[in-house]
Amino acid sequence: MDLLSLVGKKVNHLTIVGLSKSTNNVKTSTLQCQCDCGSLCEKIVYNLIHGKSKICSKKCPIKASCVNLVGVKFGRLLVESLIGVNKSRNMIWRCLCDCGNRHNVKTSLLNNGKVKSCGCLRSDSAKLRCGENHYRWDNNIDHSDCDKRHTSNWRSNVFRRDNYTCQI
Repeated sequence: MDLLSLVGKKVNHLTIVGLSKSTNNVKTSTLQCQCDCGSLCEKIVYNLIHGKSKICSKKCPIKASCVNLVGVKFGRLLVESLIGVNKSRNMIWRCLCDCGNRHNVKTSLLNNGKVKSCGCLRSDSAKLRCGENHYRWDNNIDHSDCDKRHTSNWRSNVFRRDNYTCQI
């Protein structure tokens, strides 16, 4: 196997930049690699070829199991780019929302569905639940009856209408 032909190739999060130590045995030859986090390291050729080396070290801020999410859509968010890693070693992604806003989100929040938009989804869904769209909306009730002076009268009318049962 020609080890120099591997220079420039990317294996997981490692880019091979040169030959470190060459021997006749693939299991002992090492290559100089640059990790996506920016650090340089030496990796055994056998481990690179068979997928055993994915990142520069165990302390690398980029987790070996990280998947490139660029171009993937989560709810209303489209992942644009990887921003970096926070202090807790969580990967942060820059996302573009359907409404046009940009939002930075951790990988775990995207994957488990806790974040689906920049916040516009909450306000849009709240608008859908208000007024005539609310499941308890009744066109027969006039809002002038809701005045504080008529609250007890209005409440008794509602109880009478609902056969004296709680609707909550």
